[in-house]
Amino acid sequence: MTKNLSILLVALALCAPALAEKPLPAKKGRAAAAATEPAPDAPPAPRVWTEEPTTFLGLELGAPIASQAAVKKCPTLSASYPGGLETLDWDEMKRSSPFCFANAPFYEFWNKPALGFAYELMFLKLNDDGLHGVMLTFPRSNLAQMMDLLVGKYGQPTTSTSSQQYQNGFGAAVNGAIHEWKGSKVTITFMEVGGKLSQSVLLVGTNEYFERTAKKAAENKGKFKDSL
Repeated sequence: MTKNLSILLVALALCAPALAEKPLPAKKGRAAAAATEPAPDAPPAPRVWTEEPTTFLGLELGAPIASQAAVKKCPTLSASYPGGLETLDWDEMKRSSPFCFANAPFYEFWNKPALGFAYELMFLKLNDDGLHGVMLTFPRSNLAQMMDLLVGKYGQPTTSTSSQQYQNGFGAAVNGAIHEWKGSKVTITFMEVGGKLSQSVLLVGTNEYFERTAKKAAENKGKFKDSL
């Protein structure tokens, strides 16, 4: 430990006679050795996310589905298939090419915004009319393209896990990390390996959605464990 120079000089002058015969240094015990070791570096603080969005794919997060300007119900004919599935008006679909959905609440989508690769889309909803987010699944071969898109628009992730190995029941294995952009109202989670080894998953939603679904899952876990 570095000492104040003036204090050190005074101490040396007072102790000069005693220093004529220099004693052998005492062996350091474990506690003393540990005290002299440098403290490990603290983990870096999460990046403050200044690029937090209020929309994704043109969809307003948290707003009612009926009021969304970017997506509408697909034009349909009056007739329907047996079982209640809607019959799309394909002539109108070809004329207007709208980003639209049909067969709510299961939601099939047409003319989704182009990202440069194929993807499946699903709405994230709560027990209200609000669109609280979306989930995209796409081939894992396109994960680098997705990461480039996300970083280009939203900056670097606020946190990322180290790469982990995922394995299926047949013994096949791949490596993948999880990246997160955490804001005050919205969270983006990009899982390089999704439900299948061949898939990646992107979740974009309101914090309210993720908090309420996590709370519901915890309640169900406690509720149903007694059924075992």
